[in-house]
Amino acid sequence: MRRGTALLCLGLCFSLLLNGCGEEAEVRVITRVFPDGGMQRSLRLDARDPARKEAYPNDWLAEGPGLVLANPEAWDTVESGATFVHAEGNFSPGETVPPLLGHRGLDGGDRPDRGHVTVKREDLVVLDQFLYEETLGDPYGGQQLASTVDDLLAQVAVRLRQELQRQFGPDVVTASTESYVTTQARATLVDFLTALRETEPPGKRAQRPQRLQEVHAKYHLPEASADPEQAFWDGVQELINRAAAEAARANPRLDADEIVDFVDDAVSGIVKEPALQPAVDALQTALVGAYGLGMRTRFVARVTLPGRLLRTTGTPDGDSVVFVFDQDDLSSADTVLRVESAELNGEALTRLGARRDLEADDLLRLTALLTRPDLAQPLRAALARAVETASFKPLREGVAGDALKQAAAEVADLLDPSRTWPPR
Repeated sequence: MRRGTALLCLGLCFSLLLNGCGEEAEVRVITRVFPDGGMQRSLRLDARDPARKEAYPNDWLAEGPGLVLANPEAWDTVESGATFVHAEGNFSPGETVPPLLGHRGLDGGDRPDRGHVTVKREDLVVLDQFLYEETLGDPYGGQQLASTVDDLLAQVAVRLRQELQRQFGPDVVTASTESYVTTQARATLVDFLTALRETEPPGKRAQRPQRLQEVHAKYHLPEASADPEQAFWDGVQELINRAAAEAARANPRLDADEIVDFVDDAVSGIVKEPALQPAVDALQTALVGAYGLGMRTRFVARVTLPGRLLRTTGTPDGDSVVFVFDQDDLSSADTVLRVESAELNGEALTRLGARRDLEADDLLRLTALLTRPDLAQPLRAALARAVETASFKPLREGVAGDALKQAAAEVADLLDPSRTWPPR
């Protein structure tokens, strides 16, 4: 393997870094959403080093493993000790909910996780639909990985131009070579590194050879080795070869073999220059992610919505939903928690004389009909008139159009206690 390739592959060290820490932590988050869309939330982080014999200093959690509460000011109460953080907060409807954790010392300060919480409440006349979605991710996501590649390759392109001019004179043509490095090579390298990062968790490692083969095929690189590391190294070497070939093509007056050999050696020297080390280090950090550099961290999140649970990507547990994930899930891709519930509007149902013994599939069908984009507005209007007049007649006779008539009749049949549903 050529030296330039090895230097460009510094990010592959992340496999070693992932196994380098013995500390472990557990984060428990409890979220309760209220009917108005506001929420109450608590977070408890506990950490330890199983191999540690001596007492923990007061700042161990922040200064050792480097885990901190992302935005302490956003919480109502915060307690902390050498090995724990406990925070509680109430958040009004629409208020920004802070990310859970941050990481001490990254980029010269604390870097918060990527986190976003949304709660949507939809008035469906006879019931309220609640949609909860929370996205959690390593602070270094795909966008950050791509931007660090951009920064490094932009510097490589400039230095390569300078080296070519130094070696072959100021008239050497470098524009197409620089463009190749910052466009085609950049896109390929981002895909390679993304494939590596997303297949780092043990449960996804078996997918790595196929993912790398797909990158080779996408960019018409030579057939990939079955060995993932070799496939990556071969792919990056081919990018260097193509940059060299572009330089030779743009300068037909020069000896092609000489310019190809020079470019390969030049890249090797450029990437190890002290001035480029911050960009190389940033790329390695973005590839590994904050959780790849840190302790083993297990997350347990419990979410409770008003009403009856309809759908979720988690595990139902009584009136709540539980999600369990760890640092590998956050480092490889975003983790998304989704919960949907429905709370019956007792006053509207009573006025209409409607059924209350609705099964889960009835509620799912009702919400599907009443949120269908092409029918939602007139269908809800007809249902509102039915409630107002205490009669199913506006649903059965007060709408026009075949699709709307069919949907309105189905809503009426679902709610009318005098009808058997499903029809026999």
